[in-house]
Amino acid sequence: MSTLFEVAANYRALAEKLHDTDLDDKTIEDTLESESGDLVEKLTNVGFVIRNIDAEVSAMKDAEEKIAARRKSKENRIARLKAYALANMLATGKTKIESPYFVMGLRNNPESVVIDAESQIPADYMREIPASYSPDKTLIKKAIQDGYEVPGCHLTRTQSLQIK
Repeated sequence: MSTLFEVAANYRALAEKLHDTDLDDKTIEDTLESESGDLVEKLTNVGFVIRNIDAEVSAMKDAEEKIAARRKSKENRIARLKAYALANMLATGKTKIESPYFVMGLRNNPESVVIDAESQIPADYMREIPASYSPDKTLIKKAIQDGYEVPGCHLTRTQSLQIK
């Protein structure tokens, strides 16, 4: 059994050979139609494989979203429980709890800066964050379609395979 690549190559070769003959267009079209069976069958099979893989990818994305939601829920629960334990340890004055399974203790974090009024901070204590620029493709496309020349840009039309 031939591969799709081989079938397509044979079909192209036949088409080129037939166009080099003095046969009329209807005869060439009929001959190519009769020879396209293998090609259509192979492309149909490729389409089925694409659909199966696409369904698998969709299922994977759905599973990833569900797992991410569960992970986020667990992380939020951990944060709430830690805050609950911290509040109760602070309220009771306990700094350390020891059990056979783990040790829970309070720790002093490094000092951090709290900004009360950013407008009052002297310029010497500010850092400049340069603006970043990236092409606005929607704006560029509209400009080119309206007849303007945008240096360094052009429109192109590509093709993609669509399976309905």
